[in-house]
Parts: sequence; structure tokens; C-alpha cells
Amino acid sequence: MLFGTTPFKGKNRNATFASILRDEVNFPEHSHATPTSNLCKSLIRKLLIKDETKRLGARAGASDVKTHPFFRTTQWALIRHMKPPMIPHQGRAGTDTVNFRNVKESGSVDIGGTDSTKMKGVPMDSGLATPNGELNDPFEEFNSVTLHHEGDQ
Repeated sequence: MLFGTTPFKGKNRNATFASILRDEVNFPEHSHATPTSNLCKSLIRKLLIKDETKRLGARAGASDVKTHPFFRTTQWALIRHMKPPMIPHQGRAGTDTVNFRNVKESGSVDIGGTDSTKMKGVPMDSGLATPNGELNDPFEEFNSVTLHHEGDQ
């Protein structure tokens, strides 16, 4: 959201997954962009720690994240009643895309696939290869879960 692009890239979905597992996040410094604060970079780096047991939020969930110095001035109890710092311009209902970048869509994405095609395109030096040369898919069992807590609407 800060940069308008993903920090991890690859030639295809599986190569992107390999990049997520292997690479560290880089923060582009463009002369035309607003500089990214060190606190913001710290927050992002801690959220992207590869070892999930050391990642920000691993111990106490959202409470860990909320206490990061980046959010020092955030009044969490009042956040639902605060005016957002930016409200996107809305044009014609349902058809306005002025707030979206025009990006070329990927030709195809292999969400499933057979075992023999799942890891196609992953570089052999990605760190995903097992000792016998097979490619391991660490995202095979991955899914996302939305947790709702008391008081959430």
C-alpha cells in the first residue's frame, strides 16, 4: 500500500513464492516518493520475519503490533471514530477506477495443478529443493483465516 507494488516478485506464482521465502524486503528510495520513515521500515521488517515464532504478533497477536513505536500516536480506542487521513475521490458508482493503477494482468495463475506442475518455474537455487532434488511446496497447506474478535463489526 505504501509503494503500490508487491515487495516480492518472480517470473510466475511459484517463483514469487520462492522470493517470499528467500529474499529480504527492500525499500525503494525514489526521488518522487515520500521518504519511508525508519519506524515504518522497522514495522514492515518485523511483520515479514521469516521465522513465524519471531515475527511481530507471534506472541500476543494484534497487541504486539499495536505497541510497535510506529503506532505510538495512534489512539486505538478512538480509531473507528476518526477521519481517515485520505479519502479517495469517488466518481460514478461501480465504474470509477481513478484510484487504481493500470497494471498488466498475469496471463495465467496455477492455483492448483498436478503435483508434477505445482512447482514448475521455481529456480533450483530457491532453497525449496530437498536433498534428493525434488521441490518442496511450503505453501501447499497455506490458507488465510479471518479472525473476528469481540467488538469487531
